[in-house]
Amino acid sequence: MPANARENNISFTTWFENKFRIPILISKWCMELEKRTQGPGEIVTEYAKAIRKLIKCVDSGKNWTEEQKIYFFTKRLRTNLSYAFWSLLALKDNLTMDIAIELAQ
Repeated sequence: MPANARENNISFTTWFENKFRIPILISKWCMELEKRTQGPGEIVTEYAKAIRKLIKCVDSGKNWTEEQKIYFFTKRLRTNLSYAFWSLLALKDNLTMDIAIELAQ
């Protein structure tokens, strides 16, 4: 971290994101998130971990709502999971990503 960053009281995290979280990478992560699907042999927890990682890359400011996160998680679940899953989702109040993952398992 450069000395002037320390002088301006910039945290390492802020400096690192400003230096390496460039628009081309953010676009790449957005495309990966948009296209990410649950693989045939992939269990729900592995798929959820990959989705969470991509969301963290795209939304480093943690501005996304739970609904947005759940949308990307459920968007490409295996078809046999998603139909039953949606009926369970409709019955839940105050849905979070953790609850969505638990229901999908």
